[in-house]
Amino acid sequence: MNHHTKALLILVAISSCSLVRAEQKDQVNYVPEFRCVGGPYGLQLPKSYNEVKKIGKLKSEKVLRTESWDNYKTHERELVFDGLRLYVITFTNDRAKYLIAAAEITKRRWFLAGNFRVGDLIEEAQKKLNAQTNPKAHSLEFGGESDSVIFRVSGGRITTITYDCYTG
Repeated sequence: MNHHTKALLILVAISSCSLVRAEQKDQVNYVPEFRCVGGPYGLQLPKSYNEVKKIGKLKSEKVLRTESWDNYKTHERELVFDGLRLYVITFTNDRAKYLIAAAEITKRRWFLAGNFRVGDLIEEAQKKLNAQTNPKAHSLEFGGESDSVIFRVSGGRITTITYDCYTG
């Protein structure tokens, strides 16, 4: 086997491996209008922090981290409901105000993720987002300038919806 034949075989082998990895790799899609809150795809949550705690039976609430600012403190909190986990930032100088940092939805009963629900076919989410995706991917990520949503998929259906939100 000459040098050129070996080089060609190596290139074919590398291309084949890359193609297999690309098919199995999770996919990220840019959706310019995507935001965690508001818009057609964002979380639909109440306006005040106290109202958020009442959206269902609250299983636990934890303060994960506290930061001190000039005249107030912020608390990063984890709220756990059945099939829903929210990470929010609250403010000591405005008890009603909060920012959503992340959300993880694992049960179909929660209808607050734009028009997406656990159990839906991933093709339905793709159509709503006007996106093409890799059908073999185990998770699909859609994001805008600063926020993103990840759909975990099994058997063509959404099993988990995770929002990752910019709070800076």
